Amino acid sequence: MTRLVTTLAVGPSLALALFVLVPSASHAQVVVQSATTTTAEVTVTGRVTTTTTETVVVPDAHEVVIVSPDTAEPGPGLVPLLTLRGELTLSGAHDMPLAGASALFGLSVADGWGGGLVAGYFGDLGTNAPSELHLALEAWRDFGPDDTVGFVLLGRLGTALVLENSGPSPRVLGQLGIGTRVSLDPRVSILLDARGELRMKPAGVDGPSVGPDLSGGFVMTMGLAIRLD
Repeated sequence: MTRLVTTLAVGPSLALALFVLVPSASHAQVVVQSATTTTAEVTVTGRVTTTTTETVVVPDAHEVVIVSPDTAEPGPGLVPLLTLRGELTLSGAHDMPLAGASALFGLSVADGWGGGLVAGYFGDLGTNAPSELHLALEAWRDFGPDDTVGFVLLGRLGTALVLENSGPSPRVLGQLGIGTRVSLDPRVSILLDARGELRMKPAGVDGPSVGPDLSGGFVMTMGLAIRLD
């Protein structure tokens, strides 16, 4: 009896111990999860572009062009010109030199060309020979119109009327020469030239049977040219 009681007493104690151990073992199998938080600092750089559009309304206006006088190109316009000359002629048609004065009214072009009408009066020096009245056309070419000193080529063609007692006696007159122009200012110039001259007395002037008569000569002139613009 005593042994049985001991066995029975040990049995419940062993069962109680197993009961206590089993829950402890189940608790030992629990998986614990952990989370790690990482903090990182991020810098963001941005650029902002702003575009502003403005609308400007310009009223209608006439275009105005201003040209400086220093840069303006010379135009091809005609410029009125008055030329006064003193002339001395050594002619085979006269025993003594002819001296006189002439006036030319003409037009000058910007590129150096020009021409006009000449009227002159001349007398034979030292004698009582008849005087002459010249009516002619003259043309010239100035090869340096914008320079202070220029080279000039010129020619004259017209009529010399010999004022005799019996009436005017015509002569055909032609001259060709070279000269120099010296500008004192834009409007006034001094002219000096030398010319060869050819005269012809038409047939029948001194009588029906008299043929044409040719004579040559040399002319020196000095004058003043004045622009009238």
